[in-house]
Amino acid sequence: MTNLRNTPQPTERPPRRNVLKQAAAGVTMLAFGMVQPAFAQGTAQLPESIAALIPAAQNEPEAVMFGLSIPADSAADFKKALDDFYGFSLNIQFQGGLGPQKAAEVAQLVNRGVPAGVDAFYAGEGTTIFLRSEGALIEEEWARELGIPEDRLVDGASVKIIDSSLPLMSYNTELVAAEDLPTSWEDLLDPKWKGKITTPKLPGGTFFFNTYSVGEEKMTEILKGIMEQDVIWVPRTPDAATRLLSGEASLALGVDIESQVIRGAPLDYVHIEPMFLAPWALNLVKGTQSPNTAKLYAYFVATDEGQAALNAATGYSTINRADSTKAQLLAQYNPGYVPQEWIRENYERLVAKYSEIMGLR
Repeated sequence: MTNLRNTPQPTERPPRRNVLKQAAAGVTMLAFGMVQPAFAQGTAQLPESIAALIPAAQNEPEAVMFGLSIPADSAADFKKALDDFYGFSLNIQFQGGLGPQKAAEVAQLVNRGVPAGVDAFYAGEGTTIFLRSEGALIEEEWARELGIPEDRLVDGASVKIIDSSLPLMSYNTELVAAEDLPTSWEDLLDPKWKGKITTPKLPGGTFFFNTYSVGEEKMTEILKGIMEQDVIWVPRTPDAATRLLSGEASLALGVDIESQVIRGAPLDYVHIEPMFLAPWALNLVKGTQSPNTAKLYAYFVATDEGQAALNAATGYSTINRADSTKAQLLAQYNPGYVPQEWIRENYERLVAKYSEIMGLR
């Protein structure tokens, strides 16, 4: 497991509510700590290679970023942070929706040589594997060539935007006492959780990622048992967060809770070791008509400035920025990543197996 935290933990921490409010609002002013050379027109100081993209980007058509919608009440602030960073208004649109369905559509259009209508695609590892296998993504190491630090890349052609909670369990602190929480994945089979668990029906989600530590045989039995627990299945992860917040469910699997937490919701993560995060990446779609705009956006959202703006707008972030909401929620733990090699070797086979158990095939 790859360690994500290298700095020592403080012995005393301020109240969580205050820390999380500060995390959502805090912004640093230098991209990746750079102070030279000053090519930027906006607040950031950019390397020459990034500044060189701006003239072409200003003449490109609107770039569509699919996979992460920005809430209406914070969209203007997020766009202002982006535009202020560069000193001009990027012609960009954000679209949300069901990723697997959209990925299939994009792959089909790209392979027909037709504009896909999407320039960059936010995706987890499973969707990225599919899009790459279909030849729908730009494979050149464009992300590494932008000079983005390695710990903010998934690989040379993908920029890490979010550390997703897809492998994690969360709970409503007003409904479950700390001493009553599950301490293992097997504990979910306890009759007391029947009808009180919510999660998206994703065979490549929570159960897949935790197979790495639990083992395939044991996770197979856990998943079979879960299917008898009257789970509140939902189509998307935000829907599970809503069920958790409303009290309809006590536990949620694979749900990012940060957007609710920064608004004061009584939600937290369940500590089951080992704890994993699942990186979501920004990928460039083959045939994009706005590659420079997409690259400028990718660079921005990988910086501390961009991460702070994204955190404030959506609650989402990586834990690279120590004062992000997610980093603060998980500061007392030591979360890691499931190795990319293991994911790519086992994804197709295990998703097929778990789909069968979940009645999706």
